[in-house]
Amino acid sequence: MMTSVDVIREIARIVEAQLGDWPPDWVGFNWPGYTYQHTWRVRHLALALARELGADDWVVELAALLHDIGKPAGEPHAEPGVERARPILDALGIDAPTRDRVLHIIGGHLACNPTDPPENLTLYDADFIDANFGAIAFTRYMSIRAHREATPQAMATEAREWLYVRLMERRQRLITAPGAHVADARLARMRDIYAQLAADLAAGDGPALAVARYIMSDAARPSLARQISVMERVLNGQPAPDGLAPSSFLCDLVASLRQESEGRA
Repeated sequence: MMTSVDVIREIARIVEAQLGDWPPDWVGFNWPGYTYQHTWRVRHLALALARELGADDWVVELAALLHDIGKPAGEPHAEPGVERARPILDALGIDAPTRDRVLHIIGGHLACNPTDPPENLTLYDADFIDANFGAIAFTRYMSIRAHREATPQAMATEAREWLYVRLMERRQRLITAPGAHVADARLARMRDIYAQLAADLAAGDGPALAVARYIMSDAARPSLARQISVMERVLNGQPAPDGLAPSSFLCDLVASLRQESEGRA
């Protein structure tokens, strides 16, 4: 009989095998390894929201770890995710009622309504927040724009509409009060990053512009975990790539990236 720890460890192994280096090259808004790292961040945030919403954290954790398992099959990926998750859950001995709840969450994680169970709402909000709101979402935005060969000036120009128009529309798609609270805190953080980037562009240099240039240089196969590690080394006085230098902005950015990676607001 597998323990819950054993089950999570085995699911983690399966998810890493399927998503750890997927896709081999950029596909849409996904790059190698992004979905795997995103999966763990969603897991952390979903569990934090589950505690506030009184959701079943075991069901939420299983669904969060498997919610994007269908992405390699193409878009939309929710139903392929259900088909891929079912035999995994069966092989691990998950009881049928729990399995069916998990599959229901995976199948509906791209669209929810307030009448859905709290476990569904928890994963939906966590998934949507990680992709759209926060310091991590801003670095994702920069990676996507850099991959499409946008300049820092173009990034900043387009980011204003994104932050003040499109994300405000997406903010309305969140369902839970705890999720909305997290999104609001992360949106404020994004606007602070944007303000520094705009100021640096006007001045011709600065810490946010240096970060943007570093992200641009890493756009072929970006890794947030690696980027955070590089920025931490810079803060510790080690050699800096592409003009990165210790600063209060970089310190705050790294702290925010770590905080969001761990599922905190």
